Amino acid sequence: QSALSLVSPKIATPSSEWKTYTIAGLSYQLPQDVLAPICDGATCASLGTYLPGGTRFTVATHNNARLFSDVAVIVDSAGREFTTTETTVVGRRAFSYQGLFTGTTTGGYSFSQMRGVMILQNDTQTLEMNHFTPTGVSADFASDDQVFDQILQTLVLP
Repeated sequence: QSALSLVSPKIATPSSEWKTYTIAGLSYQLPQDVLAPICDGATCASLGTYLPGGTRFTVATHNNARLFSDVAVIVDSAGREFTTTETTVVGRRAFSYQGLFTGTTTGGYSFSQMRGVMILQNDTQTLEMNHFTPTGVSADFASDDQVFDQILQTLVLP
């Protein structure tokens, strides 16, 4: 193996060493070395932190489940469409979305790449989790994408 090869951060698999956080009656875990999510913006519409590879992780609940009765089109704050597919996360109907374009989050963050899920909790609420590379930041999206998948596996919905 070359001495110049990139080394991705080693993340322990979800376990008792991960920290548990709750939002709107559900829980999820983050790696021990990730700071606790804090309010993104003045309205605190979402909570965010940074994953080990440098991408921004956000979590939020929304009262928009009625928008997902059929096929969903998920967009950024300027209306740019993400590639969206219907899926299941922790046994719930969900929509996975991703985009490789310069866009803006509802909280005002400019990003160059994003992947997330919108999980239907009930008839009115959704849970949104995503991670993105802030514009101008050099981040290891691929390694954080693996961490993001591990975070989704830790979800406990009421």
